[in-house]
Amino acid sequence: MSVAAHDLTGRLANANINPARGVIGVRLRLYNCTEMTRNSSPIYPTFAEAVERFRAFVREQGIDRDLVFVNDDDVVVLGKDWFVRSVDAASSRAVAREAYEAAVVRGLGVSLTGVCTVESAVGVHVYGPVDQDEAERLMYPNGLKLSLVTDLPKAMRLRWAPWVACRLRERLNPGAISRRTELLK
Repeated sequence: MSVAAHDLTGRLANANINPARGVIGVRLRLYNCTEMTRNSSPIYPTFAEAVERFRAFVREQGIDRDLVFVNDDDVVVLGKDWFVRSVDAASSRAVAREAYEAAVVRGLGVSLTGVCTVESAVGVHVYGPVDQDEAERLMYPNGLKLSLVTDLPKAMRLRWAPWVACRLRERLNPGAISRRTELLK
């Protein structure tokens, strides 16, 4: 049996139902409905606008801190311990802007996520899915996604030598790199 339901955009979503097993699968496509053009293509905000929206979103969650951008190469996660490489704020922002703009070009969605606290700031990671399959698996809308990890882990900022030691420990620990990569999506 097949049932049709409306998702938030008013488009039909199909659900396949087996009376003996219940719902087998539901396929929905999520959009940022407030920013649609006539041809259903989302309008992505500029990087600066996205950062301001994220800042407002974080404040709504009761966190009033500065933002610092972190990328995959800046973070090491060993068990429950988070470490962030000491980087220049301007260069980390430039790397985040490049990641944002690349995700906008792909058109599969882009996320600004608060992943940790770094001293008195929120560590923000910018990510865009690499293909349609990943976008669907991670439930990315074709637009801007803002998210904040509940109970933000505290990351320790490290200078060069301790950073290299942590990176080496991460590489010697099977699965640590893939875990970090998944945590930052």
